[in-house]
Amino acid sequence: IPADAQGNLIKGSVTEKTQAIIQNSEALLLEAGSGLNRVIKKQQVYMTDASIMPEFTKVYDPAFQHRPARSIVEVSKLPAGMDIQVDFFAVI
Repeated sequence: IPADAQGNLIKGSVTEKTQAIIQNSEALLLEAGSGLNRVIKKQQVYMTDASIMPEFTKVYDPAFQHRPARSIVEVSKLPAGMDIQVDFFAVI
């Protein structure tokens, strides 16, 4: 999720939120002895406004150069007021 180190949702730009998602995901994976390059299964991206997809993709894609499969789904609402959420599976 796009949150800071204290768990507060980031209210900035799509770029800032996407960078936070990548950083948080990488930190969790590194702590478990893995990394972003070990994401192996379909990434599911949820966003409340599909018009942010180009900006999201511009920031997100370089972090996953091995290009695991991804779906982006526009939803009407996400928990806790988020507007972007990403789920994926990785090898640990």
